[in-house]
Amino acid sequence: MDLTIALVNYNTAHHLKKCLDSIAESKTSYKYQIYVIDNNSSDNSIDVAKQYKNINLIQNKDNPGMAASLNHVLKTTNSEYYLFLHPDTEIERNTIQTMIDFLHKYPTIAIAGPKLIYPNNKIFLSCHKFPTITNLIKEKLGLNGVYMRKANHTKIQEVDIIASACMFIRKTAINNQLFDDKFTNWCAEWDLAYQLKQEKRKIVYAPITTVIHYEAMSETDLEYKKHSYPIAEIMLERLLLFYKKHYSSLATIQLKFLTITTLILQSIRHPTRTKHYFKAIKKAITY
Repeated sequence: MDLTIALVNYNTAHHLKKCLDSIAESKTSYKYQIYVIDNNSSDNSIDVAKQYKNINLIQNKDNPGMAASLNHVLKTTNSEYYLFLHPDTEIERNTIQTMIDFLHKYPTIAIAGPKLIYPNNKIFLSCHKFPTITNLIKEKLGLNGVYMRKANHTKIQEVDIIASACMFIRKTAINNQLFDDKFTNWCAEWDLAYQLKQEKRKIVYAPITTVIHYEAMSETDLEYKKHSYPIAEIMLERLLLFYKKHYSSLATIQLKFLTITTLILQSIRHPTRTKHYFKAIKKAITY
């Protein structure tokens, strides 16, 4: 098999059908199989998935998270390439062909990701730098920090991280590496990317095809995300885990100081969210 496409789904039936339709409309010479891993959805996601005869459906009775779900696919299938795709995305007809051709052409690349955009054509920041203290501070100052806001998103370039919303992985390049289950749904791709970078593997942002990503499109969600990074409670926990796993104890202390300071300032600017911020402060102190 040339390609295995894996979608981890949880209560996103309204997007899942669009995503699967976009895959079905693909024009590619590569042979592929599709896995939908449903993590105990309570909506009609299962009914949607069953409409497609060529779908391998895995129905979990609980929600083990994205990392564990993708690991299951990596361990139980054997393809040359893997496409991990969020169900709230839509690929172009040429996405599979273009990206696999690209990986064929450059065999030293372990992970590659296309350009992602919101439905309003704004860039979804899908290529990242590692979350060092310096990059986190730059992020808060609106500079070219973790999310590479000031990067040229029309240029093919080597990066630290490709967002899990749409990432193509070469199976042989990642050896037997798996996602760390502890990261569940957040930062798992950061952790994997960091390990691959330690092995001198290449991770590349390749805006040679475009994928629509419907994540957090309401103005409320966008405003919340803008002012909450890196302080969203669950994101903070995974970020601290990343630091403890890969960085020094001093760096972890610096992260906690930066986070607590940011949370206090944000609680002053957004008093209606004070309860959330101080809950996150407690987590930062005690983690």
